[in-house]
Amino acid sequence: MLKLLQNCKTIRELKQTHLQILMHGLHESDFVLPKLITLASELVSLDYAVRIFRNSQYPNVISYNTMIKCFVGKTHQGALRVYDQMKALAILPNSFTFTFLLRCFESFEALVDGRVIHGDIVKLGFGSSVFVQNTLLDFYAKCSGNLDSACRVFEEMPERVVVSWNSMISGYLAHGEVEFAIGLFDLMPERSMVSWNSVVSGISKAGNMELARSVFERMPERNEVSWNSMISGYVRLGDIKSAQCIFYQMPKRTVVSWTAMISGYTMIGDLESARNVFDQMPFKKVVSWNAMIAGYVHNHEFDRALYVFHHMLIDGKCRPDQTTLLSVLSACSHMGSLEHGKWIDSYTKRNNFYLSIPLGNALIDMFAKCGDIENAKAVFDKMAKTCTNRLSLFNVFLMPFPFSN
Repeated sequence: MLKLLQNCKTIRELKQTHLQILMHGLHESDFVLPKLITLASELVSLDYAVRIFRNSQYPNVISYNTMIKCFVGKTHQGALRVYDQMKALAILPNSFTFTFLLRCFESFEALVDGRVIHGDIVKLGFGSSVFVQNTLLDFYAKCSGNLDSACRVFEEMPERVVVSWNSMISGYLAHGEVEFAIGLFDLMPERSMVSWNSVVSGISKAGNMELARSVFERMPERNEVSWNSMISGYVRLGDIKSAQCIFYQMPKRTVVSWTAMISGYTMIGDLESARNVFDQMPFKKVVSWNAMIAGYVHNHEFDRALYVFHHMLIDGKCRPDQTTLLSVLSACSHMGSLEHGKWIDSYTKRNNFYLSIPLGNALIDMFAKCGDIENAKAVFDKMAKTCTNRLSLFNVFLMPFPFSN
């Protein structure tokens, strides 16, 4: 049955396999249940995974951990409820329980809940676990307004591994404490590629490309992340000449580096160079097409943006995503091209695109600016059924219209 589960690729296949699991009485299996919960969350929905979990009578710690992990990036309250149920049933957590919980809270910057979990970590004797301590350090570094708690965890760690140092350095860099980050980096007993890349990337994001370059030159070896961090850093500052210099020194260029150069050229309005780079790419991904389309939109070359989008569809190797459609709808809106806009609307429906708030807003804006109030209202009504913030949605609907009595 595990093999059948592992081969499930669609909702239909999973539901058929789930039925077989129920018929064979394997829904309580310690091996089958965690895999079933994971696939239900990935292929169907989080709610479906929760229903499977709730219908199991004797879930063990692995099943609880799996359920908590499914909440990462979606909701921390659900993960907290599962953890509270664990405690109520006296099921002892393990290091994975706390790691998944903290990752869940990290996504939503739930600092207060994280502190409560920290108390449980100490109480239950996981304070000496390097694995848990590293996650806790990372949580405080990303969620706290200052680094006091992260520093305390780092100083109290009985054992520090490379990951511990990397998390603390990344925390300093994220808070703009470049000197402290460099000081800690110099104290590291051993450095990994991640350590070097974290420092180069962090300093380049802070805009100090001279210092980033000096660290980059000191690297014993480099990978594509190292090179791309430097290119992106120069691009952010508008120093395309230096970015180009690094780009041509790269032993092997990646999609990320090609795309960064496209974005860099479009930022300074050099659309010809951007298009040359785009055309020279050995292979393109959706992010590359998006950079070229967005570049044309940013520079008010709306007809050329639609032209590239048209070629993206003809090429057929990359499926447009929501980012693509947002740029194309912006072009339609600026051009007042209702014909193109209606085609995009039809395309989203034919290809079952999720009507996210940004996509819905872009469609409303396009229809309203093109004078098609009926379709603008139709999109608005569809969004109103699922949107919780009605006032915000109503404001979006009114934005394209001039104020009048």
